[in-house]
Amino acid sequence: MDSVLAFTTKNAAVIVSEMTVNSDITVLLNKKDKIVEILNRDLMVVTGDAGDVNAHTDYLKASLNLQYFQNNKKAPSTAACANWIRNGIWESVRDHPIQVKICYAGVDENGPNLYTIDNYGCLMRPKYIAQNYSMYLILSVMDKYYKEDMNKEEMIDFVKKCITVLSRRFLLQQHRFLMKICTQDGIETIEIDHQPDLLKAE
Repeated sequence: MDSVLAFTTKNAAVIVSEMTVNSDITVLLNKKDKIVEILNRDLMVVTGDAGDVNAHTDYLKASLNLQYFQNNKKAPSTAACANWIRNGIWESVRDHPIQVKICYAGVDENGPNLYTIDNYGCLMRPKYIAQNYSMYLILSVMDKYYKEDMNKEEMIDFVKKCITVLSRRFLLQQHRFLMKICTQDGIETIEIDHQPDLLKAE
């Protein structure tokens, strides 16, 4: 049920994830940061089976940090990190399949990068993406309103348009999201609690 959307602009890579943690019909947490910061430069969010998500997130973060120190504190590129993650998932498909989807984004010397990796090890590099049930509802919104030259205020407004559709059309009516913006200057975190008028037509 995790709703995730991500996109890149000319100068930034952005990942947005809703903040609730559910178990069956029960809400366990409503302010959970699901977006992991890697090497103080990249962003990653892992969704899927709860056990695989917890184990694989910790494993990936620790392994990438280990590679950083083994490489004399020289961080691999965002593309190298994404491809390394992809290879690990692909190699595990026949032995012990991992039921996760991963969104990986960052800004390095090559500029903003966004990658999505599914549970079969398929890697794509889109300009914007939505994962899980949210993709059925907000990809059309992203198609309509996405611009590559958005500034910070326009990015927030773009995300709110997507949240509005989820609040009105999705059964869970998610409205509390965490947005992380990755630029050459670092990572900025913005919490968005957007509750639109559900009866107002647009």
